[in-house]
Order: sequence, then C-alpha cells, then structure tokens
Amino acid sequence: MKSIELQPNKENLLRTFELDAIERNVDIYRFINLLNAIEDNCSVALDGAWGSGKTFFVKQAKMVLDAYNEFIGSHDDIENNTIRTHFEAMQTGMRRVPIDVQPEVSVYYDAWSNDNDIDPMLSLVYEILQTVNTDYSFKKSADCLKIAAAIGDNRGIQNIIDILFNNVQVPHYNYVGDSILGYKSHMGAGSITSNVKSDKTNVVIKNGEEKIETGRKKIGAILSSRVEVGCGTILNPGSVVGHDSNIYPLSMVRGCIAPNSIYKKAGEIAQKR
Repeated sequence: MKSIELQPNKENLLRTFELDAIERNVDIYRFINLLNAIEDNCSVALDGAWGSGKTFFVKQAKMVLDAYNEFIGSHDDIENNTIRTHFEAMQTGMRRVPIDVQPEVSVYYDAWSNDNDIDPMLSLVYEILQTVNTDYSFKKSADCLKIAAAIGDNRGIQNIIDILFNNVQVPHYNYVGDSILGYKSHMGAGSITSNVKSDKTNVVIKNGEEKIETGRKKIGAILSSRVEVGCGTILNPGSVVGHDSNIYPLSMVRGCIAPNSIYKKAGEIAQKR
C-alpha cells in the first residue's frame, strides 16, 4: 500500500479537525485549557517521533485559538464559526466543562526555515508583527510591540531596535532611529524619524483622544507596508502611519495616520479612493 504524507495546510488542518479520525481533539481541548490556566511565562515541550503529528497538533491548536481571536489578520468569519461550533460541540459530546477561550496572540514560528538567520530574534519579531494585522486599531497594533519586547527580554527593553522589512528604501540621507519600517515603505530624500522628545519625557502615542503610554524615552516612527514618505518630512516621536499611505513632502507628522491616507498637513488628511 502506498503511503501518502498529509501536508499540514489550511484545508487539511480543518478537515482532519472536523473528522477527528484519531480522536486527538480531546488533547487540543486539554492543551487550550492548560493555556487558559497559565498566568506567567512558561515553556511547554511537545515530544514525539517523526511523523507522529506534532506539527498538525500545534497548527490545529493555533487554528482554534485564532478562531476565538477577532484581531487576527486572516480572520474568516465563516471558517472561524465552523471551528468554534465544532470545538464547542466536541466539548458537549465529551461532557467536558466548556472552555471560555481567551483571545490569544498565537504565532507559529518555523525554526527550521529560519535556521540560517544571523539574528533569529528579528525573524521572530517579524512573525509577531505579521500575525497582528496593522489594519486594526492603533492600540492593538501597538500592543504587538510589547509582546515582541516581552519575548525578547522578560524584563522589558529600554529601546526598540530599528527593524527594516524586505524592500524598504532609505537611500537618501535619511535618519531612522528606534523605528519600524514595513514592507516596501520608502523614505524620501532628507526625511527623518525623530525618536526623542525635546523635553526628554516618555513618548506617548496619540490617536485622537486615545493615548498609549509607551514607558520609553526613545521611540521613532512605525510605518506599515507600502508607506511613501515625501522628501524633507519629519516623523515625530511615536508617529504611526497605516499601510498604503502617502505623506506629502515637507510634512510634520504627529500621532496616528489611518491606512490608505494622503497626508497633506495637520488637519488635512484625505482617504484614497
């Protein structure tokens, strides 16, 4: 008989979860119940021979957690409702106490594919930032930085390192300090990210009436994917610019700019059509 290796893709993860042919969904239930009970940092080791289904188990547990988390970038209401319905029906059928699944930022990091990284921490932070979609409210998007900091150093970090994603362009006498520049973002000639307030107090990220206390004196700008920053622009400490936005040349940017915006000057921001 010819054996076929079942790949842990999205379709197979969902199908095998629904069928539960090897009756392992109860282990997913137990694992998620364990996660709900943990209130501190910890490590959980999953041991098993090659081909025993460790990857399937981890990815299916993540699939269930994501289904209960409205802040996940790949949110699919129909699929997630199917997963939640099946998971809850399974608990009823097993006469288990229903789990009140807490929203978790669940990140799958493939250590094998990143084995040759000089600094694996950067690829881990990248996975975290990719999991928490920047389309959500700026408060939730900013929280992913705290999560990244907590993973990198349980004591917290004093400064945010500069993170430049693939195809970022900063070729024209730019200064980028303590900032994150997203995929294909571009800094025009002479544009800079200011990372320290003139009074040296902690940076506060402001989005309208909402204020996010960062607890840090050094934070530059956070640009999402495909942001175009015009020549001579100054991005003040704690500026956040949503994806696919354009900043006019010689602008002075403060606070948060929504995705798909055209920033002309303070108070004059248009949405792209």
